[in-house]
Amino acid sequence: MAKSPSVVVVDLGLGNLGSVRRALAAVGAAPRVSRDPEEVVAAERLVVPGQGAFGDFATALEKGHGDALGEALRRGTPYLGICLGMQGLFEESDEAEGRKGLGHFQGRVVALEPDRVDPRDGGRLKVPHMGWNLVRGSGFDGEPWFYFVHSYACAPRDSRNRHRRGGLRPSDMRGDSPGSRPRLSVPPREEPIRRRRVPEAFPGGGMMKLIPAIDLLGGQVVRLHKGRYDEVTVYADDPAEMARRFADEGADWLHVVDLDGARSGSPVNVASVEAILGATGLRVQVGGGVRTAETANRWLAAGASRVVVGTAAVKSPQWVRATCESAPEAVVVAIDARDGEVAVEGWLEGTGRPAAELAAEIDGWAPGPWGFLYTNIDRDGTREGPDVEGTAALARAVGGTVIASGGIGSLAHLRALAEAGVEAAVCGRALYAGAFTLREALDALAEGT
Repeated sequence: MAKSPSVVVVDLGLGNLGSVRRALAAVGAAPRVSRDPEEVVAAERLVVPGQGAFGDFATALEKGHGDALGEALRRGTPYLGICLGMQGLFEESDEAEGRKGLGHFQGRVVALEPDRVDPRDGGRLKVPHMGWNLVRGSGFDGEPWFYFVHSYACAPRDSRNRHRRGGLRPSDMRGDSPGSRPRLSVPPREEPIRRRRVPEAFPGGGMMKLIPAIDLLGGQVVRLHKGRYDEVTVYADDPAEMARRFADEGADWLHVVDLDGARSGSPVNVASVEAILGATGLRVQVGGGVRTAETANRWLAAGASRVVVGTAAVKSPQWVRATCESAPEAVVVAIDARDGEVAVEGWLEGTGRPAAELAAEIDGWAPGPWGFLYTNIDRDGTREGPDVEGTAALARAVGGTVIASGGIGSLAHLRALAEAGVEAAVCGRALYAGAFTLREALDALAEGT
């Protein structure tokens, strides 16, 4: 049997690397996640994922990835672009005027027109369009399912550069077919037919996203023990400086919680959260006291990429569900459980609702939230180990990404979560206490060791 080619998943700090790595492994590849320009240039196959905005991709190119990707493309290295990785092949985008892509294809990324009528069936296109859909005319057998998250479409100047209807076949990643041209994933113009819930996606190990946590109490960076406000450890007085430290160590996301807000029901540490949002270019998800649509919109307008809602999802789900309909990528629902029962109001009040039951109910919304943050409260802040079994079970049961939280104390704990198929994890106390550095954790997860 011929040796499989090297497949490098390029880490631009923008994509869901764990899902991509597991998907490639499922079709027989042995991908390596790397941010090393030399490895990118030397790779025999490139996969470039990306989520966020075109400007984020342009920033990654400016930081040094552009030269390596450009050289690989000039060599004819097969290239699979996922979302921003595809859009970035073009010169520019309506989403970020003046910012430059790779320019491999002449043309730009254009905004989809809301309520555009599909001439094939008279249906109207919802923008942003998100969900599982059948795709007609894709070149695959039958009508396969693809997941779309689109508000933009690629518009090449030369019609010969339009997408290959066959897409990227699994054999192209195994080395059975050499290929030489970049291949574009199915574009947003193959638009929606109907939605399907996929309960389990890409099981197995892989690169897990690690998100440093910054918990705020009285303007200070703290950690609670098992969610108890009377057991507080203060780690820093300058939250913005802590954000910069994590950025320097390789973070691309931050998880910020206003603990005072979680207890009171409305934002309290506003100045500290705003300072974090302005301190770095990192994407931030903000939780704690997000009980109204006004608060959620306030944080999103201030620069947060996502809001984390817990109490509101139980007590006032109407506005949470409405926000999911307008911006599902911006909503994470916190499932905080003590002895399997969901707790709200800053973890101070039980609900009588089993965690799995609530998650399944919310996951059934159409559309549902981007994902879930699952915390076993009795493990939070203990460093005694996360609830691997409970987190993995929840991840298998819902369609959205599940982020693990609570109890991480060693690199072995992170490996256990990754091996169980968990997509992402939030970590705080172990980083602050020096159990490992963020860089050490990211390297260990990338290596899978």
